[in-house]
Amino acid sequence: IMKRIGRSFKRLLAGGLILAILMGVIEKTEATSVLVRQGDASANFYGSTGWTNMTATLDAATGNQVTVVSDFGNLAQILTFDALWVDIGPPSTPNDLTATEINNISDFIATGRKAVMIGERANWAGWNNQILGIVGSTFGGDAGTGVASSQAVHEITNLAPTIQFSNAGLATGGTALYGPNIVTLWNANALTILDTNILNDSFWSQQDNAQFGINVANWAADSTATVPEPSTLLLLGTGLVGLIGYGRRKRRA
Repeated sequence: IMKRIGRSFKRLLAGGLILAILMGVIEKTEATSVLVRQGDASANFYGSTGWTNMTATLDAATGNQVTVVSDFGNLAQILTFDALWVDIGPPSTPNDLTATEINNISDFIATGRKAVMIGERANWAGWNNQILGIVGSTFGGDAGTGVASSQAVHEITNLAPTIQFSNAGLATGGTALYGPNIVTLWNANALTILDTNILNDSFWSQQDNAQFGINVANWAADSTATVPEPSTLLLLGTGLVGLIGYGRRKRRA
C-alpha cells in the first residue's frame, strides 16, 4: 500500500511540476516605455487639450512610462525605449522630420520594436509622405469624412469594428486595418494613423473610437498577455513527460 501511495505521490508531483512550468510560460509582459515626439501645437497630439482621453489611455497602458522629446535626433536615446510615438508635425513645413530623424526612426523599427506615426489629410501631404516613406509607402490623398469598417482581424480592431473619421488621409499599400485605408500596419510593428480626429475627445464616444484608442495604446505598450502557441505548450509538456519516463526507465535498469 505504501508503495502505491508513493508512486501516486510521485505522479501527482510530476503533474504539478509540469503545470507549474506551463503556467510560468504564460505571463503578462511588463509595461513598456514609450518615447513621444512632441506634436504640433495647432493639432491633436499626446498631451494636448483635444487628446485628454488618448493621453490618459496611453499613460495607463504604459504605467506612466511616457517621455516626450522635441525631436528624435538622438539615436542612442531613442534606442533606450521600447516603442516610439511620432505625433503630427505642422502642415506648413514638409521637411519637419530631419533626415537624421527619419533614419533613426527607420533604424528603430528595424529592431522589431513598435512605432506609431500620426498623419492627416492632404494639407499635411509633405508630412504624410515623410512618415509613410519610412515604411516604403506614399500618401494616397484625402479620404474625406465618414465611418471606416475593420478589414482585418487584429488586436487593434478587436471590439472596434467601426471608427468615425474626419478629414483623414489615405495610405498606399500596407495592411489596411480599416477601409478606407486610414489605419495601416506595416511589417507587424509599425502603425500609421492618418487622422488625428479619430482620437480626439469630441470623437471618443462616436462609433468604436474609444475602444480603438485603447487598442492602439495597448498595442504600442505591449500591455496584453503573452501566451505561447499551443504547439509550444504541447512540446514542452511532452518533453517533460518524456524526461520523467526516462528517469523511471533508468531506475529499473
